[in-house]
Amino acid sequence: MRHPRVPLLSKAVPAALIAGALFAPTAAAADTAPVEVSPSVMIEAESLQAAEAIAARSGLVVRRAFSWIGWYELATPEGTTSGAEALKELEADPDVDSTDAVMPGEKIGLTFTPRDPFWTGNIAVGSGNLNGQWHLAKANFPAAFDKSTGKNALIGVIDSEFFTDHPDLSPKIRNPKNFANGTANYLSGNVKAEDDTQNHGTHVTGIAAAATDNGTGGSGAGFDANVVPAKIRTSFLPGGGASVDAGFVADLVEALGYMQTQGVAVVNLSLGGTRDHPPIADAIKAIRATGVTVVVAAGNNQQSDPNAAIFPASYPGSFAVANTRFDNSINPTSSNGTWVDIAAPGTDIISTWDERSGRPESFPVSGGSRYGIISGTSMAAPVVTGLVALMKSARPDLTPDEVEALIQSTATDLGSSGKDPQFGSGLIDANKAVAAAIAYVRPAPPAPPAPPAPPAGPPVPAGDTLAPTLKLDQKVSLGGSKSVTVRFTCSELCSGRVRLFVVKGKKKGKRLSTKSYAGSAGKKIVVKLNSNTTLRPNAKIWVEITGADAAGNLTTTTIKRSLKR
Repeated sequence: MRHPRVPLLSKAVPAALIAGALFAPTAAAADTAPVEVSPSVMIEAESLQAAEAIAARSGLVVRRAFSWIGWYELATPEGTTSGAEALKELEADPDVDSTDAVMPGEKIGLTFTPRDPFWTGNIAVGSGNLNGQWHLAKANFPAAFDKSTGKNALIGVIDSEFFTDHPDLSPKIRNPKNFANGTANYLSGNVKAEDDTQNHGTHVTGIAAAATDNGTGGSGAGFDANVVPAKIRTSFLPGGGASVDAGFVADLVEALGYMQTQGVAVVNLSLGGTRDHPPIADAIKAIRATGVTVVVAAGNNQQSDPNAAIFPASYPGSFAVANTRFDNSINPTSSNGTWVDIAAPGTDIISTWDERSGRPESFPVSGGSRYGIISGTSMAAPVVTGLVALMKSARPDLTPDEVEALIQSTATDLGSSGKDPQFGSGLIDANKAVAAAIAYVRPAPPAPPAPPAPPAGPPVPAGDTLAPTLKLDQKVSLGGSKSVTVRFTCSELCSGRVRLFVVKGKKKGKRLSTKSYAGSAGKKIVVKLNSNTTLRPNAKIWVEITGADAAGNLTTTTIKRSLKR
C-alpha cells in the first residue's frame, strides 16, 4: 500500500487569518512592461478569408484566428480606446454570424472566495481539527491512491500565473505557455507572475497535482499526474477580481486551443463570471469533443448574486464543481443552479504559493517553501480535476460523458435527495469513482435496426379465385410508321404485359414489341408500343394482353385487329 509521506505542518495559522482578517479587494496589479493593445471584438465567420474581408471593410485587422471553432479576434486601429463603434458596424455586416465583445464595467473573476470573519475555529495544522490534507481525506483519496496514482495522465490548468520554481510544482510542469496577449512574455514558456501579488494559479495547480510522496508540503489530488500550465492575461488578487479587458476572451480561447495539442486528459478552469461569451462556449464544446473533460469552478456568487448562472460553469460540456466545508455543508458563497454537477471540498484549503509572496494568507515551512490557505469553488474544482486524472490514468479510453457519469453515480448524496442545485449529485468519493472506472464495462452498442419490411401489396379478398376480365377496344391505332397504341380495360386492379405480333396466315407471326402495364379496375389503360418494323395502315396484327389481379389470378386475351390511323 503506497501512501504519500506528507508530514503535517507544525506551524499554526495565525488566528487573525481565520476570524477577523479579510482578504480585502485590492487594486489589480498589471503585468510589468505592458504592450499597448487596442480594443478588440470577437466575431464568428465562415472562414479566415471571410474574417479578413470583414475586417478590411470595417478598418480593422485580424489579430488572432481560432478557425477550429470559427471565431476570430479583430483589433481596432492603434490609439482606439473603445470598440463600441466597431462592434456596431460588425453587427450590421451580413457576413458576420455572431459577435462577442466585453461590456463596459464587466468583470470576470477567478472564482475565489476570501476568508471571511464567520469562518471561526483553530485551523492549526497538525494539532487542530483541520490538517493540511483534510480535503483529500474527506473525499477518500488515500484509498483511491491504492488503485491509481495518475501516472501518465496530463492535467491542463488555465489560470493567472504559476510559480514553477516551487519544489512541490517544478517536477510536475510540462510545456508551460503564456497566453497573456499584450505582455512581454506572450507565447513564451514563462508563466510566472511578474510580481508577488498573484498566487491563484499556483494554489490551484498544487491542489490538482502537487508533487506527492516527496516529503515536502502537501499532496496533489492527481498524485503522479503532470501539469500543462497556461497563463492568461489577468491581474487577480485574493479578495477581488479584475476588469475583463478587450482580449481576455481571446486569451482564454487561445489557451483552450493549445490544450488540444498537448494530449491532456482534463482541463481545469477555476474562473468565471455572470456574462455569456459564446467563443468560450464553442471552445469548450470543441475541446470536449476531442475527449478532454473540462472541470469548471461553479462560482462564488450565491450571496452577492443568488442563483445567477455562472459562465463557463453553466455551459453544456462544463463539469461544474460546488464548494463544501469540513462538515460537508455547502459553503454559503458557492453558486447554486441546476447546472451544478458535483461538489468537492474547497474551504480552507492549503496549497502551494509563490515563494516571493509574503501576503498574510500564506506561511513558510521549513526550507522556505510557502503555502497559502484560501477558499472557494476555485479550490474545489482542482480536487475533481485530480480525480479525473486518476481515473483516466487507469482507463484512458473513458469519454468525458463516462468520466462525469461515474463520478456522479459514486458520489455521496448531500442536501436534497438526488441531484440538487447546491451539491449537484453530491460529494465526490475518489475511491469509489476510481474503482468504478477500473471496473467499467462499456455497454454494447444497440443492434442495428432490422431492415424495413417491403411495402404490403393491395389487400387480397379472401377466397378470390376468379381471373380478371380484359376488354380490348375495337380500334388499334397506328402512330407514325412504327408506333401502335392499344386501349383496353381490366375488370380489377391488375398488371401484366401487352405484346404485338404480325399475322402469318391464320397464326401469330413475328413478335414486334412488348410492354408492361399496371391499371386500375374499370379505368381505360393505354399502352403505346414501338416497333422496329415499319407498319402500314390496314395491316393485320395480333394483340396479346396478359393480366393478373392482386390474388395472382391470371388471364390472357389475344385478338386479331387491323391497324387504323
